[in-house]
Amino acid sequence: MITYYTTKNGEKIQVQSFPHMLPGKVQLAAEKKAKELYPAIHPTYDEPLMGGGVQTFQHDEKSLQTDADREAWRIFQENTARQTLHVNDMMMKFYILTGTVVTLPENNNWRKRQEYFGIELLTDENDLLYHYITPVLLLDVNDLVDLVTCIMEASGIDKDTMDAAKASFRGVLGEKKNPASGVDSANDGSGSASGLDNLTEIPRNGSDGTLELVAVTVG
Repeated sequence: MITYYTTKNGEKIQVQSFPHMLPGKVQLAAEKKAKELYPAIHPTYDEPLMGGGVQTFQHDEKSLQTDADREAWRIFQENTARQTLHVNDMMMKFYILTGTVVTLPENNNWRKRQEYFGIELLTDENDLLYHYITPVLLLDVNDLVDLVTCIMEASGIDKDTMDAAKASFRGVLGEKKNPASGVDSANDGSGSASGLDNLTEIPRNGSDGTLELVAVTVG
């Protein structure tokens, strides 16, 4: 049975199940690449021991003493957040590209319109297809999250894993929850939502082939 997701603009996107053994491998590769791109070395400090010698401890916000300490902590926090963002971004691309059956239209009208507005299009086929699906076929963040939900349902993924993935994806796209209301709110364009907020747990393959959750901590 063929399953379709209908976007808020009325576009029909064919949805398919993704291989359950693949997400974990994609995430591990993304984590490795993220560490290469954004090295996050936890800053440390030494404390002298009564009997001589020193013991090394990891810094936290309360142990920072010097400007150098604070700068090292800032870089560590920033790069840790960037690692999380990179991993969640790649997982979102995995679900969209692997869980849909979409081909680029034969005419290039959509590309001409994007280029007219000065939008730079990447040449990689996967990047181009992802760009076509996300800002062209889908109307907004909720549309994208609903599509991911449809893909996961078609793949037989449990609700807890879907909820964790959706929370991560909203963070990637610059949405964050209002802590008072628990309601998601989109970035209003003021720059207040950095895209590094609300990055929580994302799915990873367990040893038995099922999806489990792994926490990617920011700070």
